[in-house]
Amino acid sequence: MKPTTFTLYAANNTTIPTYGEKTLELDLGLRRPFRWKFIIAAVSKPIIGADFLKHHKILVDIAGRNLTDKLTNISVKTSISNYPTSTIRSIDSNQKYHDILAEFPDITRISSMKEAPKHCVEHCIETSGPPLYCKARPIPPHRYASVKKEFEVMMEQGLCRKLS
Repeated sequence: MKPTTFTLYAANNTTIPTYGEKTLELDLGLRRPFRWKFIIAAVSKPIIGADFLKHHKILVDIAGRNLTDKLTNISVKTSISNYPTSTIRSIDSNQKYHDILAEFPDITRISSMKEAPKHCVEHCIETSGPPLYCKARPIPPHRYASVKKEFEVMMEQGLCRKLS
């Protein structure tokens, strides 16, 4: 295994241990092999990046849940896993903003919105009167339940609150 030449960072700006690079050949069920140099790292979920997909001309159809090989036009059904998107990122330490981001890790960290902000800016949308172009319509019960549940989650996270 060849040692890695760059560092991986977690969303909270801590380094992720890497163990080297390894070239593997993947069989994605598209009737041709896909060779790629992967970084072996201490992450709980494997990640195939956009660079791999672009290089091999693989199209991702999330709604249809399939991968399509653009060269052969062959598609394969896939499953979708729900992993947090903020678990890994790569930063070139030569980038001019890397030192600033390292100095202020809170600005890139996902945090609970329940904490009091460190500033006095407050955002609000003031409305008055009925909508200009649409009259109010009832929401179907199944949609109402779904929206209500989502608002409850957002209130728990501190993203919104009920008017008093």
